[in-house]
Amino acid sequence: MRILLVDDTAMMRDLFKTLLESEGHEVVTANDGVAAVFTYRTMEDGYFDFVLSDYQMPRKNGVELLREIKHLNPKQRLALMSADPPNRKTLPPELQDLVVLEKPFRTAELLAAIKAPCSVCGQPVAANDVCLRTTECGKD
Repeated sequence: MRILLVDDTAMMRDLFKTLLESEGHEVVTANDGVAAVFTYRTMEDGYFDFVLSDYQMPRKNGVELLREIKHLNPKQRLALMSADPPNRKTLPPELQDLVVLEKPFRTAELLAAIKAPCSVCGQPVAANDVCLRTTECGKD
């Protein structure tokens, strides 16, 4: 999976990049929201499978960034990570289904957020690729 990782703290960028690459993902990094939008726009449409962004960053915060990316590609899968996440009620309508990872979070939570959703119901799948809502979506 190709992931755009955005965090203004170099140590966090390096940590998450190393972790994600060890799981077989291709990771491109940006140090803030402005750089991320530039990187996103320079790649071909649909290049990134997932965008993972920190919330509090200079120049353009994570919500502003992800909102702009959602306008560029409404189907883009996104997640926001923060020690102090925004209130979900204050998110713009196009980000109401945004995955929010509250720091500190476990590696398994990050990997589950990135994993492709169930092809039937769109909900997260477990590590064994079984839909977490099997009885509701009908996937066995």
